[in-house]
Amino acid sequence: METAKKITSLDALIPNKENPEYLCNFKEDDWTFDYFAHITGQKNLIVFFSGIIPVQKMKRIVPYLSKWSWGKYLEFDYDIISANDPSLYLDNKIVGCWGQGFCDDWVFSRVLKHIFYIQQNNNYERIIFNGGSQGGFLSLQAATLMPSIPPPHTQRSALIQFVAENPQISLLKYTHKSAMDNLAHLCYNEKTIYCVDKKHLYKLDIVELIKKYNYVPNGLIVIKESDTHHYNAHIKYLLDNIPAQQRNNLKIEVIPKSIDNSGHVPFPLNNPNDFIKRLEYLNIMANMYKNYDKYYC
Repeated sequence: METAKKITSLDALIPNKENPEYLCNFKEDDWTFDYFAHITGQKNLIVFFSGIIPVQKMKRIVPYLSKWSWGKYLEFDYDIISANDPSLYLDNKIVGCWGQGFCDDWVFSRVLKHIFYIQQNNNYERIIFNGGSQGGFLSLQAATLMPSIPPPHTQRSALIQFVAENPQISLLKYTHKSAMDNLAHLCYNEKTIYCVDKKHLYKLDIVELIKKYNYVPNGLIVIKESDTHHYNAHIKYLLDNIPAQQRNNLKIEVIPKSIDNSGHVPFPLNNPNDFIKRLEYLNIMANMYKNYDKYYC
């Protein structure tokens, strides 16, 4: 990342095969946005969202950008963007904010508009959102919301897909209640997550988001059977509340305990091979849905 070209505008994200890495930082209203990009001019864009910051030795690093080094493994087929959550700047102790921003300024929607702008500028034909845990939650949100963004007159459409690894589905069901209550206080000025006004529930719950926009996203949820909390409290909640006939384009891969018994531990960041295999599966899905406008933004 140290060799990345530092820029202050999304317009400067220009494909460059010789020096493809960019670190983009800029202000918008009172928000600070940070994006790492590896752009060589491919037709497909992968957008990575991070999990919570792994605080080691009491050191908190912001911006927190996930999987930024994977560009070199993917550059022959994919450009990449790694996005920081601007909400992390709201408090120097918070390690995860799920893109909430403020009750009257959902900052994650701003991030998605930036991704849409990048897609338009570089004419990407497909966008794939990826992340684990918190990043998986954001990937599901992004893949549900992007097709609803009002298009400009010069719209160039892109197929929207996702790979979400061990994601939360509802923040009201998340096992770390103190973290959720801190989020409620910081972002909504409420004492607990359960006190947040129901009109904001779709920002906190994927099922409610799907119902609000009447759209089931196109992609793959990867869940470890050994991650018992997310497997039982989140994935089953999704399956119980979204009828099977409505989620034909949403697939779930369950990794048995016999293969991976590590629970809610992130997939290895130094080995993208499993992720690349899942991209191949999405390629098959992309060919299936290429004639259906509803999957495009």
